[in-house]
Formats: sequence, C-alpha cells, structure tokens
Amino acid sequence: MAPVQKVTGFYRCKDERVLFIFFNVYNVVDCQTFLDKLKQLGCIGCCRNSRSELVKVASQSTAFELEKELGYFATVVRTPEEWGAICPSQPPFHLSALVGGSDVRVPLPTIMGSGALPLAGIKVLDFSNVVAAPYAARVLAEMGANVLNVRDPKGVRAPIVDLYATIGKLSVLADLTDPAERARVDALLEQADVVITNFPSIEQADKLGIGPYTRLANRRPFIHFNVTAYPNDSEWKHRKGYAPMASAACGMFTTACSPEVLEQAITSKAGTIWPNDAYPEDYFGGMLGTVGILAALRRRAKEGGSYLVETSLAGACMYAMGFRREAAMPSSCADFESLARTFSVGVPSPFKSCLCCRTSSMSLIREPIVYNEWSTLLLAATKFGGDEDKLVGTGWAKAAE
Repeated sequence: MAPVQKVTGFYRCKDERVLFIFFNVYNVVDCQTFLDKLKQLGCIGCCRNSRSELVKVASQSTAFELEKELGYFATVVRTPEEWGAICPSQPPFHLSALVGGSDVRVPLPTIMGSGALPLAGIKVLDFSNVVAAPYAARVLAEMGANVLNVRDPKGVRAPIVDLYATIGKLSVLADLTDPAERARVDALLEQADVVITNFPSIEQADKLGIGPYTRLANRRPFIHFNVTAYPNDSEWKHRKGYAPMASAACGMFTTACSPEVLEQAITSKAGTIWPNDAYPEDYFGGMLGTVGILAALRRRAKEGGSYLVETSLAGACMYAMGFRREAAMPSSCADFESLARTFSVGVPSPFKSCLCCRTSSMSLIREPIVYNEWSTLLLAATKFGGDEDKLVGTGWAKAAE
C-alpha cells in the first residue's frame, strides 16, 4: 500500500478549496478500491510521483468533484457553518429504548468500601478495534467493569491496533462465522450488561449477530453502544470515515488552526494536522459514548429495559467545539502538534516503549504495565475453549462448550 501512503494529506484544488486525503492502511479492501480510483485519475503511474500527480489532478478539479469521485477517502475541509448545513446541531449522544426486550430493572452495582470501583461487576463485551469505541471500553474498565474484547482471528493483527483494542481488557479470539465459536459468543452476549461496536450502521452489527436487535427478546436488559464517523440522522449517515476525516468535514481543522498552519500542512506534505497518535476527536467520541453508557445503565436501573447509545466522531467534534475558548493560534505545525498532544486524553505514545509484546499467529500477550495514576492494566488474549480459556474468575462465566 505504499502508493496510498504517499498521497495522504492536504491538496489545494482548482476552486481554491482544500481537499484532505486520509485512509486506514489496515483496511486492505478499501485501500485497493482507492488505488483503483487514483489509477483512473492517472495518479499512480509511479510510486515516487504519485503525490505530484494528484497535486496536478487537484489543480484541475474542484474539491467537491474529487470528494465525490474518490469516495470517503477524500474530504473537503469545511467550516463549521458549512457542516451545519449538512448536519444540524447534535446532542452529545443519542439514547433510545429498545422495544421488544425484557423490561426488568437491573440495579446499579453496590459500592462496598472506600476502595471499590463504581462499575465493579458490570460485564462489557467489546467488539471494536480503533479508536473511539475501544477507548470507551477502556474507561469503563478503569471504573471497574469486567471488559472482554472479542477479536476476529482473521482480522487485523497490527501492534498499534492491538494496543488500542485490548488495553485494560481481557481479549479472546472468535470467528463469528464458525458455528462453535458463534455459540460461545451468543453465550457471552446473554451475560453482557454492555455491548460495544463501531460499525458504520447498526444493521451491520445485527447482520453479524452481535447487534442490539439480535435475539433481543431472549437477552437480559443490556446497553448497546455504537460509534460512527458521522451522525446517523445526517445525509452523511453510513459514510465510513476516521478521526481526521471527521475533523476536516465538520470544521474542527479550520477552527483549531490558522489558515497559515493549514497552508503549511499543504506545502510541507503533512499527512495530517494532528500528530499520528493523538487524534482528539477519537477521544471526544469515546468519552461521550462512556457518558451515554453510564446514563443508560442508570436508566436501566430506574425504568428497566435495554437501550441503544449512539454517537459519532463528527458529532463529538461539534459538541467539543462548543466549549472552545479564545487562545493564541499555533503559528506552525510543530506548535499545533504539541497542542494536540496536550489536548488528547489517554494518548498511548507515552507508554508505547513500556509494552512488552509477544505475538503469535493466534494469541496476544501483554505484560502488566502501569501508566501514571492508572491502575495496572492487564492485557492478555486467549483463544476460546480448551485449556486456553482463562475467563473463569474474571467475572465472566465460562462460555458453554
């Protein structure tokens, strides 16, 4: 995917608007689609010249034309006002009751003793990978919840993805297409208080058998949290996207930096304004999702029933920008990177070097680490079944054989 990596960044187009190109290299299928689109535009004749070729194409096309032509990989850098015309003001999260399930009230955990954590005993089943949804699950784990991350053994197994997805959690590998492992996942779903996903649409989660409407009538009251790139009640609903794309679309780039910084990003071929491991919109979305989950758990205790909590990266950005304060704009990309690192919550870069990683084809092992005042984070992954099943004693009953 080297040609794709060479074209990420900002481009000035014929209409003087700025186009932002971004991608996830681990999404191989979509990256190949993007490469095919670039080839159609004549931009991938030589890996060394792919960026200069796209610069030429951008100078001959409007930003909105390329946004339409290249799909979700290309985003016009908009102002908040322009985004408001696409997507009206949003609440920080949406919380709705799931009709058709059990309406039993489930009390909140009883806090026993001064050292007890508020979510002790709450079971969270996390099917997400990067970054906002796993961060929500991580915060719940820090509050005492027993979080189990379910990974696809055929999915991405990259260190940075593993870090984001598994920190603070137990992890298991499960192939949802395998009947035996599917049955074990079903057994875990029946125990879960909270289920976390990050699909472009809830329908995709239900299609995989892990969505909020999957066997709703047969499950104990639960909370399902899903985070998307863009709000589900906007014309961009179901559009894929990653954190910097949301910033470009909703106006956070134009709000958080000066035109000079943006121009510098274009001329310096910067991949993004944010540092690569400090996208704040991911943490905005994850934290707002956590608040929504807590609100839903409280409502489940008072009124009974199951609930769906939804938020989006772009919606979280808009909510966060409502709290901005006047400050001196960074005068360079370097200053902006420092600001973004300070602004982001829970960025993993300070303790990446502390991780001891031993990865095999079927399991992940992480040594316990301590990060500032955070409690010890146990990161371990096993495969379902047999002697490798280490769920006993973790708060999760062993899945049915």
